[in-house]
Amino acid sequence: MNFNRIKCFYEDNSKLIKTVAVVLTLLLAVFLFLNYGKKQDNVIITDDSKVAGKSINAKSENNHNSEEYVFVDIIGEVKKPGVFKMKADSRVFQVIDKAGGLLESADVSNINKAEKVVDGQRIVIGKIGETSHSEPDEGVADGNSVSADGSGKININMADKNTLQKVRGIGPAMAGKIIDYRRENGKFNSIEDLKNISGIGEKIFENLKDQLTV
Repeated sequence: MNFNRIKCFYEDNSKLIKTVAVVLTLLLAVFLFLNYGKKQDNVIITDDSKVAGKSINAKSENNHNSEEYVFVDIIGEVKKPGVFKMKADSRVFQVIDKAGGLLESADVSNINKAEKVVDGQRIVIGKIGETSHSEPDEGVADGNSVSADGSGKININMADKNTLQKVRGIGPAMAGKIIDYRRENGKFNSIEDLKNISGIGEKIFENLKDQLTV
């Protein structure tokens, strides 16, 4: 009896039932498609994040590895004199801090603490009443004043007065002017800066430039 009723209901409403079935099938297909698309998007986003993270880490490591250093010798009235490895853009005051700071007897009146250090530089901190300097003593030749590349050129940032006079065309007066300029203005950025010194014109500079370096 029940079966006959169901059969009759199906026959009377077959079109409606088929239509509902088709609609439900389509809705299910759309639902599955949308959910699958979201999962794919999530996977892509996650992968992009990982790739971006790896790229940032790689750049950070490369920057760290490419960081340049210099070695600076500091002696005299500091707590821990010695040779220190410093970042290339370090200043004199940072080298002093690295050496444990100044002793009470230290005289830094002639020291430019804001001066940038260079590789192979020697900083001498004298006692009160003596001479402090962050460059070679004028009366003592300094081995670092000759370029390390084997060219034999004199480094105008490191050379003392006597060493400067070994350059053809530089006498005592001009050597003194170079030392004075260096004390007042800091290191030479290029040998062309010599033309800022009174008495060194274009012609004299042309005669000197091939013998000098910075």
